[in-house]
Amino acid sequence: MRRKRQNRKGAAGRVLCPLLAFVLTAGFIIGMPPISGEALAVELDRECSLQVVPVEEGGSAAEGQPGERVDVSVDLYLVAEAREVRGQDSYDFIVKKDSPYYSMAAAFMEEQGEGGWEWEAGAEGLTFRYSPEADSQASGWEEFSARASAAILVGEEEPEPFITGEAGSRIENLRAGLYLMAARGSSLESREEYVSVDTLEGEEVLSTIAYTDESIYRFSPQLISLPAKEPEGGTVSTAGSGEWLYALNGMELKFDLDSRYTSLEIVKNLDQYVNPAAFVFQVEAREGDRVVYSDIVTISFDGSSGTGKSVVLEEKIPAGCDVTVTEVYSGASYSLTALDAGAEGETPDTAYAADLAAGRASVTSISAGTVTRVTFTNSYNGSGNSGGAVTNHFEREGADGDWNWNQYQYNGNSGLWEWNGSLPAVMDATVR
Repeated sequence: MRRKRQNRKGAAGRVLCPLLAFVLTAGFIIGMPPISGEALAVELDRECSLQVVPVEEGGSAAEGQPGERVDVSVDLYLVAEAREVRGQDSYDFIVKKDSPYYSMAAAFMEEQGEGGWEWEAGAEGLTFRYSPEADSQASGWEEFSARASAAILVGEEEPEPFITGEAGSRIENLRAGLYLMAARGSSLESREEYVSVDTLEGEEVLSTIAYTDESIYRFSPQLISLPAKEPEGGTVSTAGSGEWLYALNGMELKFDLDSRYTSLEIVKNLDQYVNPAAFVFQVEAREGDRVVYSDIVTISFDGSSGTGKSVVLEEKIPAGCDVTVTEVYSGASYSLTALDAGAEGETPDTAYAADLAAGRASVTSISAGTVTRVTFTNSYNGSGNSGGAVTNHFEREGADGDWNWNQYQYNGNSGLWEWNGSLPAVMDATVR
């Protein structure tokens, strides 16, 4: 599914949809009967803790073989504190007036109608609970989570987490309350690096990011209420009849997993410009025996081009695959005399090779997070010939439409690209 990346700034006022459903939500039942005795069963002054299941890449769970652990940090934001409800085995939430989340929570509550939210604004802050009807779909927590995620991760205040831990380790010293849990790559420290606001099927989706060499993990922020009751029917909440849990185990992060793509730059240098010329390159990427990317790239020179030009295939190549770039046409009056391949920065797992005789550069296990560059240098061979090139363009409307063929050809004498007059032209925007 193609994602359209949006600028994260200025998005604080938008309600962003959660990427996936929440595994853990907080809920309350109005009218819960009083418990016996003077003391409440729930102990809100008791320290809580949370253990998040580590994220692993590769391996085989079915065969009991763990994969390589992904370095993931977990930021916990204390959105609301727990507040005692006298005579009931439950608790409400309160967002105090000096909290960075007060304006967000108050605005959200003001917008709610008969949606199951009960709230009261007092001198100390905003006290609320969510009590949907028994037959409702109970989507209120998803809406509140979306609003909290926007305020915390793309808002102007950028509040600091209450605490940060690592996936796979126990996070301790947590107070009773409502937390937003946001996972991210441990090496990504600024929100500009790990917060993503994408458009999927017309809806904006906020997620937080972690990278491996070949994959992108897009985590959904989740609301967590501590303490919680023992699971009932596979769901953890505060409204169950079981014992209170102050140490939660096995919390799973919810994420989408995408392939990671990287960029390739093809550079053409001439020792001198004499005649108009076009140079054609075949780009092919493979994962094992399977071709995962193939394209033809043309770089043309005329009197205004100088002696150096390049084309960047931006985030087109799947990371980790093997790539070859071959110069299949070198211009009528130029000969290939030098070839080089490399990348910006350190790429210890990537190997580069250049075969000048074959006109081919090879990249083994191409790296993400950098731009791989192949440079072809040609010298004028003194022939005085002018050459041409043709780019075939195929397009169709819809998956079942008829293919239309057009041809954009390079005129070496004029140094211009021209449509083949015998074929119907297409819009300029369709020409790469």
